[in-house]
Amino acid sequence: MTDTTPKHYEQRKITCASKEYLTQSLEMLNKAFIDDPVMLWLMHDTGAHGSPEMDRARFMFLNTIFKAAVLNKGLFVEVEDFASCALVMPPGHKCDNPWTMIQAGLIPALWTVGFSVMKRILFKYNNACQHMLAKVFSKQEQQNHWYIIIIGTEEDRRRQGLASDVMRYIQGLARKDGRPIWIESTTEVSRDVYIKNGFKEIDEVVVCGKGKVGKEGFPKKDGEGVTIRCLYWRPEQ
Repeated sequence: MTDTTPKHYEQRKITCASKEYLTQSLEMLNKAFIDDPVMLWLMHDTGAHGSPEMDRARFMFLNTIFKAAVLNKGLFVEVEDFASCALVMPPGHKCDNPWTMIQAGLIPALWTVGFSVMKRILFKYNNACQHMLAKVFSKQEQQNHWYIIIIGTEEDRRRQGLASDVMRYIQGLARKDGRPIWIESTTEVSRDVYIKNGFKEIDEVVVCGKGKVGKEGFPKKDGEGVTIRCLYWRPEQ
């Protein structure tokens, strides 16, 4: 069983907890992903960029995912008082099972976010990434791996190595139990950070929203869509 009490790691103040960190993590990551291409694709029909409608939809969406993750043993790892943080699922646990999604507020979220957003994340995004996962993980690894759902850094604290600190902490957890880690990158910058920390990129990429949005995630007729890069890490790497 994973110990979810706060822990400290190396020089910087890095801690790990579950539901105790939900509110602060949600506040920071909601802001950090305002301009993320994949998030904009997911939310592209909820309102104009920067509008109260889109902001509210994004918040409700993340709040539902985060609550469902916590109900399924999800952990938040943060550094420097939430300057950077991640939500990670331990091996054998997922956040998208219907019962806990309902407990997490799926029904009210549908009224605010809309069914189309949930359809995109649960079917288009997840199904495409699961296909990639099956290319490199054994059947056992597919059921038992660490999954970094989301990781982000405050805008004015980026390029200081904070996300790398968070990732190294998670790698320490994975190394301890001998399990691999899976993560999806929504930008080239984040992809480069993951590779710098030993992750391997799958050659094939996932393209979502083709014909609906451009590469930055904004609505665009006949747009090229947003690119998702899948990466993995094993303790022996």
